[in-house]
Amino acid sequence: MRCFVVISILAFILPAVDSFASPPGTLKKTSAGYEFRRVSEAELTDRGVTDPVAFGEAWEDPIGMIWGDIARKPTGTAKIISHHEATEYCRRLGARLPSGFPAGKTESDFVRLRRYLGGVGDPTSEEESGYRPQILPGLVFEENGHSYSEFNWSDSLVPKNPDFAYTFFSGAGVVYRAFRDNDGNYSVRCVVDPRRKRSYRLDETSTEDLVK
Repeated sequence: MRCFVVISILAFILPAVDSFASPPGTLKKTSAGYEFRRVSEAELTDRGVTDPVAFGEAWEDPIGMIWGDIARKPTGTAKIISHHEATEYCRRLGARLPSGFPAGKTESDFVRLRRYLGGVGDPTSEEESGYRPQILPGLVFEENGHSYSEFNWSDSLVPKNPDFAYTFFSGAGVVYRAFRDNDGNYSVRCVVDPRRKRSYRLDETSTEDLVK
């Protein structure tokens, strides 16, 4: 979903967004002091990713989780799919959707990423939190002089309402919720758990078939 509402907020964020891909092995620290490492395609394969190209530019976070790029169309813009399609897309890559909201005292993947990128306080609040989109590709896009961000699906369903899942707005670091069958507003970014081994293989259906 292209959200232009937060352009004024993003105006001072954009300088932190990388314009060019960094070579494998590059180490970068976020504004909050957390170090990420650029991961090679060979390492992605070793970690069980079936299609490193589709997984995209990948970075390993401080706990060893690997974050891929947002799934993209040939034009470079984000591919928009439903929650069910996003779950299957990541599964076929040998990966999964990031978790979206804390379960009890456990910090979710997106909330942890938000903290790494400077966010503090309530992850569902739209108030300024210190969050800055940086290092990971596809957190913020620029098109025709405008800046926008996407809502990313998580694997976390809303308690007592399984027709809805949590999403992460990557431009401002806010956790929302959305109807899982919505296939017109939400994108997908996959992750690989720390030290995972190969567990999935592509079958006759390619990942491209799932993100038309």
